[in-house]
Amino acid sequence: MDGATEQYFIPAFNGFYAVNVTLNGCDVTSDCIEVIVFSVNENVNEFNWTFYPNPVSEKLILTSSSPVQIKVFSLDGKCLLSDSNFLSKRSIDLSNWNNGVYEVVVSTKEKSESRTIMVNK
Repeated sequence: MDGATEQYFIPAFNGFYAVNVTLNGCDVTSDCIEVIVFSVNENVNEFNWTFYPNPVSEKLILTSSSPVQIKVFSLDGKCLLSDSNFLSKRSIDLSNWNNGVYEVVVSTKEKSESRTIMVNK
């Protein structure tokens, strides 16, 4: 990816990716790996709520027209945010969160759904 010069890269699109490292005049390129991006820009319609943008760099906007419980988890299962009676619109500041993938779980007493967000600054 042109311009990607950091030690990490979070792809936003499906595709085949390789790493090219140049040091002291030597070039080395890794094998290509296929990356399948999941849950980018998804809406949770069963509970009539949405979140955007995804990937997010600073603030995640959540909207809902009915009361739901929202929790955000790291991929190791740690609950990082919990709101037990979410309704309407909320802006969540993620500017201090590490780049990575997080799971948003929306639930009512009857059911729950989860979607993935990416923090990419």
